[in-house]
Amino acid sequence: MARNKYPEETVKRILDVAEELFMTRGYERTTMADIVDGLGGLTKGAVYHHFKSKEDIFEAVFERANRPVIERIERIMDDRSLTGHQKLLALDAASSDGPSAEMWRAMRLSADPVRHARILAREYADVIETAHRYIEPVIREGIADGSIACAHPREAAEAMMLLSNLWVVPLFCPLTEEAEYGRRVEVFMDITRMLGIDLSALSSLEDARMWGEDGTPSVHAPAGEGPDGPAAPAPATEQPAAPDGCRAEKKPEVG
Repeated sequence: MARNKYPEETVKRILDVAEELFMTRGYERTTMADIVDGLGGLTKGAVYHHFKSKEDIFEAVFERANRPVIERIERIMDDRSLTGHQKLLALDAASSDGPSAEMWRAMRLSADPVRHARILAREYADVIETAHRYIEPVIREGIADGSIACAHPREAAEAMMLLSNLWVVPLFCPLTEEAEYGRRVEVFMDITRMLGIDLSALSSLEDARMWGEDGTPSVHAPAGEGPDGPAAPAPATEQPAAPDGCRAEKKPEVG
């Protein structure tokens, strides 16, 4: 077999086709065979040489889409004119401007966390990585400059990210009514205030951003919706992430 001299171009083609299919058909309705068929002559073996599964392609699509967000976040981290608290709010604004929430909505993943256990696990790992890489250093800066009063910056960063990405945002944690989302946000704000971090100025958790005009959460498919129509109710278990988050690869979000 001839050696591929331009692997970057091949990867780009795969991601271009996969993203288009994910966004138009939905993640669950798209198969690896669909992606191969859309590549116009590229073999299944060539696709699997670069990506071992559809989940790998899914993650790579998000990573590529969020590179500009990560670059903006890195600039905020290096900005010495901002206090720690100001950086925290700026990180949230940067992540809110990213494509993640809209992409999650368009790709229409099932709200069942067991169905997408690997994606849930990756989301959890990314959230913890983001807490350590971005949020904890910013909280420590805020403690040093007096803009944040927090006794345990590492644990506070982890708690903030886990709550905001895995509980407040209704991805794999479906909501039944709009008021429920408001209560989650209120509890999140109360907890962060108790940690010594005032996040009342966050824009990413506004109802209008998370709740669609049709009365369903704007960042995931309605609970119980599968690739072929209504499915059995999802088990009452935990959920994965998404917020436009502050993650090293996908979507970095503070709140």
